[in-house]
Amino acid sequence: MESKTESKNEAPNIKEPKLILYQGEVFEQFKRFPWNGWKKHELIPKGEPCISYDGPRIPMDEWAKAISFMRWACVEKKSEAQLRIFANFKDYIIRLWAFPQEGVGMTTVEIGEENKKMNEIRKAQRAMFGKEWIVFGTIHSHMNSSAFQSSTDKHNEDTQEGMHFTVGYIEKNELDLHGRVVISGVTYTVQNWLSWFDVGVDMDFLPECTQSEVAKKIVAAPFVSDFPVEWKNNFVEKKFPKVESVGSVGFNQRALPGVYKDHGNGGGNGGSGGARTFSDRHNVASDEKQEMYGIIDYLVVREKYERHAIINLFNQEKTRDTLIMEFVPPIKHFYAGTQYEWDQADAEILIGAYVKHMEKLEDEVRPSYGFGS
Repeated sequence: MESKTESKNEAPNIKEPKLILYQGEVFEQFKRFPWNGWKKHELIPKGEPCISYDGPRIPMDEWAKAISFMRWACVEKKSEAQLRIFANFKDYIIRLWAFPQEGVGMTTVEIGEENKKMNEIRKAQRAMFGKEWIVFGTIHSHMNSSAFQSSTDKHNEDTQEGMHFTVGYIEKNELDLHGRVVISGVTYTVQNWLSWFDVGVDMDFLPECTQSEVAKKIVAAPFVSDFPVEWKNNFVEKKFPKVESVGSVGFNQRALPGVYKDHGNGGGNGGSGGARTFSDRHNVASDEKQEMYGIIDYLVVREKYERHAIINLFNQEKTRDTLIMEFVPPIKHFYAGTQYEWDQADAEILIGAYVKHMEKLEDEVRPSYGFGS
């Protein structure tokens, strides 16, 4: 007879699972002489998951404040901007708020504990909502580029349950919108815009199949409204640090080798002289092109981009403008002190040359342009 101690130490009888997930597909256990193992599970139909929502909707007066704030950031600060969505399920209300954030170009980041003053402001503003208000999503702009969920957006949103909206073409007569919902790390595309926005119009007289599209058209109208002055005060323009040298190659702030050509006395790299003009990027010498590739390569590394993500984003027309706009501010910083003004067209030429060059290289090989490791 076994003792109780021996019985406790006995290995438990664990049944093998009847279903497993392998390489993204479901397999089920089976026995059929002479075979015994796993086969693809055939009973689960394929399709796109969807989600319905019965909670409070975003009122148009709140949405108009958000659009006006993001347009202000685009026009006045040349930057995108972001807001948080707050939901009160007890009183069935949604409100929006723009917390302290740092932005430049196609980048905006909420300011955290590293900035003591702004962090105290953030805490005080969060306390205004009370415990009954929960963070329920985000809104951010893509300035005058199209709206989509970037890889950065997805990474940030995967752990933030709720609704998330991107607003593009912020200065145009019709906004570009992209909406998604995240639940337990799964992203669902917004399919019924009338479920998420209180557009203030009774649409029962419309066929149900058209109601969502009509609601989206209303939401896409560029409403103008006053917005809290705190939102303006919460916005901080990002300042790029001065860069005197990069790796083993020195870059003074007046000229970069092979990119600027001096017109006047005392030319040459770093020399004094007349006005500087941007050289013809289509006809520069091979070594000059290497310098240009190196500039972008350094910015890619410094801004922590994946090089092949840069290539993919540039080669897709939908995301190209957004990528280029992100690089304009840091590129302009590198040319600070010159008489040439960088714009989006210049950045597109430079990044395009870089992308074409990178496409010729092995995936795992990083080119060396003298910028350090």
